[in-house]
Amino acid sequence: MSKEHPFINKKQFSFLGLGKQDAIKFLFGGNALISIIALILITLFLAKESIYFFPDYQSNLNIYRKSGKEFADYAENQLKYQKEIKSLVTQVKQYELFHQAGVDAYIPELFSTMKTVAIEKMTSELLAVKIAKNRITSKEIIWDIWSEGSPEEQAQMKAQKAEFSQNLIKTQEALTAKINKIAPSIKISTLSPQFQKKAYEVQRQEPSAIKTLQEALISYFSNYTVSTKTPDFITQSSRSGVEKRTVLLQTPLFSNLSQVEKELTETYLPFNAFVEKLRDHALLVSIRAESFLSAADRKKAIEEGIPEASPEKKKKLLIDLKRLITEDQDYGQQAEVLYATLPEHQELLSKMTSSSHAIFPKLPNINEFENKGARRIHKKLTKLLKDYDAFMAQQRSNMESWRHDQTIGFLKTLGGFVFGQKWISNSSWHNFFGLAPLFGGSLFITLIAITIATPFAVGGAIYVNRIASKAEQNFIKPIIEFIQAIPSVVLAFLGVVVVGQNILKLSYIPWLEWLPGFPASGEQMMLTAGVLLAFMAIPTMFTLAEDAINNVPKSYTEASLSLGATRLQTIFNVIIPSSLSGVVAAILLGFGRIIGETMVVLLVAGGTIDWPTTWTDPVHTMTGIIAQSTGEAAPGSIQYRALFLVGLFLFGISLIINSLAQNVIKKFGSKH
Repeated sequence: MSKEHPFINKKQFSFLGLGKQDAIKFLFGGNALISIIALILITLFLAKESIYFFPDYQSNLNIYRKSGKEFADYAENQLKYQKEIKSLVTQVKQYELFHQAGVDAYIPELFSTMKTVAIEKMTSELLAVKIAKNRITSKEIIWDIWSEGSPEEQAQMKAQKAEFSQNLIKTQEALTAKINKIAPSIKISTLSPQFQKKAYEVQRQEPSAIKTLQEALISYFSNYTVSTKTPDFITQSSRSGVEKRTVLLQTPLFSNLSQVEKELTETYLPFNAFVEKLRDHALLVSIRAESFLSAADRKKAIEEGIPEASPEKKKKLLIDLKRLITEDQDYGQQAEVLYATLPEHQELLSKMTSSSHAIFPKLPNINEFENKGARRIHKKLTKLLKDYDAFMAQQRSNMESWRHDQTIGFLKTLGGFVFGQKWISNSSWHNFFGLAPLFGGSLFITLIAITIATPFAVGGAIYVNRIASKAEQNFIKPIIEFIQAIPSVVLAFLGVVVVGQNILKLSYIPWLEWLPGFPASGEQMMLTAGVLLAFMAIPTMFTLAEDAINNVPKSYTEASLSLGATRLQTIFNVIIPSSLSGVVAAILLGFGRIIGETMVVLLVAGGTIDWPTTWTDPVHTMTGIIAQSTGEAAPGSIQYRALFLVGLFLFGISLIINSLAQNVIKKFGSKH
């Protein structure tokens, strides 16, 4: 066989004029094109559903105005403000009362709660004890008869008694063994959230209290077949707690708070009745408006159903057809009813505010409270009192300037969505869709996570790349990268039962109470979500930062070391500045990874739709509201389209962040 000449190329395979190199080029180019097309289609799909939101929401808001709901809500806002002041006074009183009453105020309730937990874990043992006791009880009458019977019957009675008694002893021994095993495991973290705060407060005041309660459980159940009497010290604590609270309520501080609480309630009762009257009128008008708007579609559906309906069904459909509202109501006439209430509103408002101003000076000074929770609430109360007159005047001004026929335009609708502070769906009153609290929750959780993750990810990358030995690198890098394989739902579960519980526990340590938001109100909060998301973002940030550091030319390091710099000086003065753009890109991509996470924030962030004020507040996020509400939102509804708009907004944020990261990476690549 003759060999081909080395300088003559083999004949390349081709099909329709396309060679192998052309095929490879089109394969990879086609993949890129498909990605671009997919991105465009996703954007168009989100935009399509989102665009329809604004006309629908604008129409919805105009009905809200024309029906008078907006007018009624201004008065409702004043009432809510007044009720909030009264509620805060009640909270201050309760926090301080239980604090001054000491652990005796909590012990009985905690023992009862821990006992319930124990019972749930000893169902079979307690059932065996109950059966054994019932067997003895059911035989007692027969044994009494047999005691006067023949010697054989008496012998049978004694044998049966001994057998039943021995069985009861065995069931008690099994119960005792079980309670000795599980009592130490009944800790604060096993209690329901509403009792954890009380338990941590008890532990803060009396470190050995929880252990004492565990011992009380063992004593209680170890003597269960003989007596189910509550341990004496629990009874004494209950009596002592009641006595202490009774005495405290007579002191000037609590007596004054109780009086203020009562007087504040009395101030808003007439105003409350007035607001209810406004709401009833506005609700009736809005129901009629919505019926008119849907009348055309309902008429069409009824007319289509009549030909195929049975005689009875047809008769009913014809009645429904006659009842349809075919003419819109006179909104001007309905609004006159509301305009006419302004003098009455002013009179009631003046009475409420003047009475309140006479009550406010009676409130105790913040220095009279010992409990930190009471002092924190008192600060919030003080702010409400400071803004009281301005808020009431603003709402009154809104009512006076309100006009039912002023159309809400597109820009106001857009601003209401972007900057709105409410997200209320499926409401019997009115639905509101405001992005601000959801964006705030996502943003602050992400900032917490980035703040925590950055030093660990970047510091780890520096150590692994520039300081660690080969063996350490082979050990550390796979572990960090393995974190990415952990399902987010597993991390969310760990967040609920481990991370959140420990943060809540730390928040009750006395020397940490100076931190804002401590003690925390529960284990589901912004900080818990931030810690978990930081853990999830570390692998991404670590890998990208390590690559950036690794791309710094070795000549930079060698030059620095040759000039006498130490390894640490070289790292901080040469390596980090040279790789800074790559590290920043890693942080930005980590930011994008965090803000798009769903499962963790849905389970551990708390789900409260409100603008956060401190890092232990429960919040909701953009991803969380989409995951939570998509299933319940009817396709084509305002809520459904609002969720798509949130998705589009989130998609835009992710694109911007990734674009910034790519630009930073290009800048990094151009230097090296």
